[in-house]
Amino acid sequence: MPLRYRLGSELTPPVLLTVWPEGRARLDRMGGGGVETWSAELDPVVWPRLVDGLRAAGFPDIGPPRVPAGSTLRELEVADAEPSGTMAMAWDDAGALGLGPVFRILDALVVQVGSGAERSAPDGLPRLAHRTERITPDTAPGRPGAAAFGAGLLLAVAHPDHTLSLHTPGPIAGVPHSPRGGRGVPLAEAGGAVRVVAVGRVAGADLVAAGGDDHVIRVWDAGTRQRLHGRLGHGGPVWGLAGDGDLVYSAGHGGVLAWPVDPATRQPRNDRAPQDNQASRDDRAPQNDQSSGNDRDLRNGQGPEDDHDHRNDHDHRNDHDHRSDQDHWDDHDHQDNQSPQNDRDHRNDHDHRSDQGHRDGPAPPYARARRVGRLPFPTAANAVAHFSQGGRALVVTGGDDGVVRVHDAAGGYLVHAFDGDSGWVNAVAAGHGMIAAAGRDQVVRIWDADSGRELWTLTGHEASVTGLAFFGPAGTPTLASCSFDGTIRTWEAFTGEPVASWPAGDDWPAALATGTAGGKPLIVVAGDTVRIWDAHGSEPHTHAGAPSTPPAPAPATTTPNAPGPGSTTTPTTGRAPGPGATTTPTAHPTTAGPGGGESRAVGTVAVGVGVGGGDGMVAVGFRDGGVRVFRVADGGVEGEAVWPDGAVTSLAFVADGTGARRLVCGTDGGAVRVHRLPDLGVLAVLTPHTGQVLALAFDGDVLVSGSADRSVRTWDARSGAPRRRLLGHDGGVTAVATGGGRIVSGGYDRMVRTWDAATCRPLLTLRGHARPVYALACGTLGDRQVIASGSHDGLVLVWDAETGARVAVLRGNPGAVRSLRFDGDVLAVGCEDGAVRRWLLPGGVLVGEAKLPGVPLALTGGSGGLYAGGFDGVTRVDPLM
Repeated sequence: MPLRYRLGSELTPPVLLTVWPEGRARLDRMGGGGVETWSAELDPVVWPRLVDGLRAAGFPDIGPPRVPAGSTLRELEVADAEPSGTMAMAWDDAGALGLGPVFRILDALVVQVGSGAERSAPDGLPRLAHRTERITPDTAPGRPGAAAFGAGLLLAVAHPDHTLSLHTPGPIAGVPHSPRGGRGVPLAEAGGAVRVVAVGRVAGADLVAAGGDDHVIRVWDAGTRQRLHGRLGHGGPVWGLAGDGDLVYSAGHGGVLAWPVDPATRQPRNDRAPQDNQASRDDRAPQNDQSSGNDRDLRNGQGPEDDHDHRNDHDHRNDHDHRSDQDHWDDHDHQDNQSPQNDRDHRNDHDHRSDQGHRDGPAPPYARARRVGRLPFPTAANAVAHFSQGGRALVVTGGDDGVVRVHDAAGGYLVHAFDGDSGWVNAVAAGHGMIAAAGRDQVVRIWDADSGRELWTLTGHEASVTGLAFFGPAGTPTLASCSFDGTIRTWEAFTGEPVASWPAGDDWPAALATGTAGGKPLIVVAGDTVRIWDAHGSEPHTHAGAPSTPPAPAPATTTPNAPGPGSTTTPTTGRAPGPGATTTPTAHPTTAGPGGGESRAVGTVAVGVGVGGGDGMVAVGFRDGGVRVFRVADGGVEGEAVWPDGAVTSLAFVADGTGARRLVCGTDGGAVRVHRLPDLGVLAVLTPHTGQVLALAFDGDVLVSGSADRSVRTWDARSGAPRRRLLGHDGGVTAVATGGGRIVSGGYDRMVRTWDAATCRPLLTLRGHARPVYALACGTLGDRQVIASGSHDGLVLVWDAETGARVAVLRGNPGAVRSLRFDGDVLAVGCEDGAVRRWLLPGGVLVGEAKLPGVPLALTGGSGGLYAGGFDGVTRVDPLM
């Protein structure tokens, strides 16, 4: 009989987590759109710890819970097991009843089994759920599909079946004429449910942009119907990071991706169809975002974010047969549809082929072929390491399928594939001519990096191994490991002989890193605490401890790129005193027990060389989104900050092309950020949005986007190169508009924010809506600039763009507002009820109303009156209404 855990309240949909003794789990989330379901396999440590926690606490008879209205209720049911029972309690009662450790595990599983889709419970533990799978289709809020007008009544429509079409009143820029109604001229498949489209004219060409549930923004040239770019990214947690000086490799949901550490440094690309395999981006349209001034500003941490785009010009998901002998960097947008068995089917064909390259010849020299893109990877990647062997750079990865892969970093082709039958791989390490990996099966394996021959199988751990790292001199390297069994172990790497074993002092040691201090090796392990050990298991070094309460988020700001006047580079930063700062004598717990006080769980650690070559810097990533960097020598904190991108799940110290030290950070939302050291200023966010793309608008050659990840971002419309990220919304951004030198955004937080379009400096925050804002428009009324905002409940507010004063309140629009359009002193409003209403401003008098056959998703003016766009194409609205 499984364990069942229910949680919910009068205000939130109920959630049911079911855990079976054999290590399976299922999550069901009930909502208005039906039931969403996920499944996962759990680490073997989960069920025994749940049972131990239940036995320690028992099932006290607490009677019917007295729960205040609207508060969260917990219910736990265990039958046909020992112990067993059923209970219900208020959320905060778990600690008092001695069930804190049990509910800590269950709450973490609620988040992890649902791959982060369900956040009603806190996740303060390392990764326990693997091989997660969504059983039911995505039922994300909002109806897929959108429409937008461009010049000359060019209409782009994103249909609910994930296709895009163009409607035109006549030939425009090579686009064939499409009559009114019908499906129009097909443009492309969008790659997922589309929530928003935009059309703009850039450098004489009509561009169509689309974004939606897969987090990717794709842009096409409407005239040629060629896709210009579509940025790759992680759709879930980033579990591992590694760097080689020029590139950083990120492992997680969606496989393994490579990015330039310095986004201003352009790398050669391989992004056309196979017959044009070596075209560089210089063969494309001119790039207008690469001025030398921007490049200098970026390196100083003050310039625009400019992370290399992944220009997938051809959406051919089957361009490469992954069962064939052609394994290389995947620059096309495969949407992660490769099945896990495909890679297993061919991995033995590549095993131990260290000297083989492409079937067309050996791999090109590493220095001649820097690649930025995605490595072929059929499942979630859990760990990544980078190393050099025999004059070439290699990337080693491990994932949920239990296979350890070694790829050539330049060509992307598979060199080795090792199957250790581990269930899944949690950690990999490389160095001294060796590769090590470990995971679920508690065994550490070491292979020769050149021949692929297995050298050692190291046993001793009694639970899943969660961290690995080499350290020590080249002649006598040592391998360190940590495990959920609560121990740290070391082995002589060349002989496989055990060296030492000691308690980690932590129930959940989840990450391990190695480095040096004063020329001596050190081992850093993170779990509920961060502890620093020497090679013999002594604990001479400790960090300064995490504050019980994390720094508060900052107000609206332009971050991580080129801050304008008055804006800040990072949301929240702190710098500890210099030499002489007090060092905590023992490792400081960073997580209070469930039900007791603030919680600041550690997510990961990294050890790196200090700025200027000084030894011993440790970075700690927290599950509240915070990062702290401190000196090993004296415990002084160099920098600390909290960002809204999600829990920090991976960290790595790297050097950019100039040799400057950087800290790269990965999160459970899929973001990969590059930080300046030592103050943690954000230089770039390498990934695209980490949530649904819900809003798009063009402003000249700039594309503005809004996302469920609560950010507004700007991009070079033609190349896809990112420029700025604007933070300040407390909920998803559902609408953006541009005009009058401003960017305007609105969202689920019911607020409208304005930003200077040139500097991205935050200007106004407008409050007045009781429901989410779904539509925005910029216009003029007399001699002043105005902004219109429409919400889910049909309310439309008109604001003075300079002062924020309210100009008009329009309440007679039943249904959600889907589109807005200024025409002089008249505002047209398109609503979900299929009507377009015209309001005379500033008095707010209704002067006309027209019912349409479909929902007016977009409005525009043209010769002869007002036009509406929807799934059936362009409809002329009677100008007299």
